[in-house]
This record gives sequence, C-alpha cells and structure tokens, in this order.
Amino acid sequence: MPKELLNFSPLYCVVGVYRLFTDDKVRSPIWQRCRKGLLKGGLVAAVWSVLTWPIQKKVVTLFMSNSPKVLQYTTQALNNHIPLLTFATFMFVSAQFTSILSYLLNQRIKESKRLAYDLTIASRAKDTAFWGPYVEEYNLDTAAGKALQIKADKMITERKTGWRGLFEGRKRSQYLGLFITKVVLLPLDVIPGVGLLLGAALRSVALARRLLKPYFASKNMSPYEQELFILERSFELRAFGFTAALLERLPILGLVCSLATPIAAAMMSVDFEKRQNELRGARDEHKERYDGGVREQVMEQVREGEEELKRRVKHADSTSQQVSTDGTEHIPGAL
Repeated sequence: MPKELLNFSPLYCVVGVYRLFTDDKVRSPIWQRCRKGLLKGGLVAAVWSVLTWPIQKKVVTLFMSNSPKVLQYTTQALNNHIPLLTFATFMFVSAQFTSILSYLLNQRIKESKRLAYDLTIASRAKDTAFWGPYVEEYNLDTAAGKALQIKADKMITERKTGWRGLFEGRKRSQYLGLFITKVVLLPLDVIPGVGLLLGAALRSVALARRLLKPYFASKNMSPYEQELFILERSFELRAFGFTAALLERLPILGLVCSLATPIAAAMMSVDFEKRQNELRGARDEHKERYDGGVREQVMEQVREGEEELKRRVKHADSTSQQVSTDGTEHIPGAL
C-alpha cells in the first residue's frame, strides 16, 4: 500500500480483512491450524447459547425495565417490542458465544495471529536490509518536541510502576483485559452499540501497541523510542487501534477479524519502514519540525499571546514609573 495512506490508518484494517478472505497463501495455513478447534468450540458455544437463551432474555428484560429513564421500559412494553428485546438479547448472548470460542481457541488464535503477521511480511518480499534501526523522523528542537520527549520519559515510568502498567505494561495480566471487556462491560452489550463502541475506545491505543510489537522488536527499539514513536503518531495509531478493536468486538465475526488485524499491522509496518528509509541519514535541520498537532499549535499561540501581553504590561509599568520619578507628566502640545 502507498505510505501516504498512513494518514488514513483505518483503511489498513479494511484491507487486512480483505486479504484474509482473498489471499490463499495467508488464509489456508490459518484455517488448517484453527479448523478442528473452531468446529468443537463453535458446537459448545452454540449449545450454551440455545440452552440459556430463555433465561438470558428474562435477564435482559429485567435490566432494561430497571435502567435509567433514557432506556427505561416497562416489562409489558418490552414484551410488545419484540425486535428491540430480541436484538438486545442476541447481542448479550453473542458476546458470551464469542468469549467461549475465544477461551477454547486461545492458544491456536495466538499462534495464528503470529503466523498471519509473518506470512504478510513474507509476502511483501523485503530483505533484511530493508529493516534498519530506528530513525527519528522529526526535528524535535521545538517547544512541542521537547515537551514530547519529557512526556515519553514519563510514560515509560508509568508503564513500569503506574496505573498504566496494569493495562499495557509489565504488570499487565492476561486475565485483566478479559475481566474488563468480558465481565465489566458485559451489561452494556444489551444496549445496542454502546458496549461495542466503549470497549473499542478503551482498547484502541493498547491494541495498536500490541499489534505493532513485532515491528518494534524487528528494529530493536528501546522503550523510549517506542513511546516517542507512538506519541508522534497518536492520532493515526488511535484511529487504527479503534477500528481494529471495533472489528474484534463484533459479535461472532470479531474472532475472524482478530486474525485480520495482524495482517493490517504488518502492512502498516512495511509502510512505516518505507518512511524510515527515506529519512535515514537525513540531518535534523532537513527534517520536518515537530509542532505537536493542531491542539499543541493553538496552545503554543496562546502561550505566545500571554507572553506578549506580559511584555506590554511590563513596558507600561516601567513607563509609568519613569513618569512618577520625573515628577511631571509630558502633555502633548503643552508649552
């Protein structure tokens, strides 16, 4: 893909899904690895869904009839509103169906994701010389650039010892993410679209980081370089991670899409490296100055305006003090 599409990062997810279904060199090895487990896991999840459907429909009815006024329905109204109640129950049950399938296929899915990434990289026919060490793409000798470097150092500490470590860092537990997305957010699945969008928003940055982990490893990037890389491309990676998380949280189909997101990450990695190679050996003065994006530009203009106002106030104060020292005030036109 053209590297210019890095500014439209969600497109990589769409192309990743397309390649999973159309590229036989990627699809066949993954299908062979997951076929038997998928059939067994699907049967178990289907039996659970069918047997518990009546009970879960009553749970959904009870939840929605006791929800806030915005979502409040009486039991009678829900019973008369079959499409809404059925859809809410389907979303609730399908989330459990996907969780059961993911649990039974956990190891196979992990292996398939690694395989999908490796096969996609291999299909691009890039030799080892293509993957070089990390190159800073911006001239960080600006106020925004220096602030970004300080923030990157701070993020490293937070990921090791702070609250971020619980979700993305060394202290991250593989069961914590499952608990949050499958248990804490489970009641929101009965509200059409809310659980889907909220869960995707919470996972966006962490998922983008995890999908690009093989790319960081191939370049031997230090933790500081990884943080700097992610912060500089915050908007693009957040949009990519949100789209990928949204696809992975789709009922039932999300499991298939979770095999497409590593393909998307692999294609994005190749395009990232194309841009890195273009700037390899370039001097800082020839690189684009980092301005920090629109928000940071506005804040910089505000700070400059405040400093200019302070200079004017200081100049006015010094002028008034000079007038009071002389004891007279010069009045234009006076003799």
